[in-house]
Amino acid sequence: MKFTGTPLQGRGRARTLGFPTINLHNLTRADFEEGVYTAKAFIHHKTFKAVMHCGDAPTFKDKDKTVEIFLLDTPSITILPTDRVVVEIFEYLRPVMKFTNKVDLINQIQKDVDKTEELITLP
Repeated sequence: MKFTGTPLQGRGRARTLGFPTINLHNLTRADFEEGVYTAKAFIHHKTFKAVMHCGDAPTFKDKDKTVEIFLLDTPSITILPTDRVVVEIFEYLRPVMKFTNKVDLINQIQKDVDKTEELITLP
C-alpha cells in the first residue's frame, strides 16, 4: 500500500529518544491497522528505508492518533511543510504498545529498526 502525506510539526518526543520522526498530516484515518510497519519513504527524489508508527502513544498517555516515520541511515534531511512524502508500507511488525519506561521503548524501537534493515532492500 502507498499513500502520500505532508509533514506536520510534532511534539519532538521521538527526537529526544534518538529516533527523530516525520509526522504526516491527515493520515490518521488511512486504510491500515494501527501499529508499527516496515516501509520505504520517497522524499526529494530519494528513497529511504523507514519504520512507520500509526496510532496513539500510550507510554506518554497521549491519545492523539498520529502517523509518523523514522528514516533509517540518513544524514539530517530538511523536510518542509510543503514537501510531499510518499510512503510504501511493506510489513506489519507489531501493535502499538505501552512501555513502562523510556529505555524499554528505545530498545523496542531499535528492534523495529533492525527488523526493517533485514526486510527492506534499496536499489
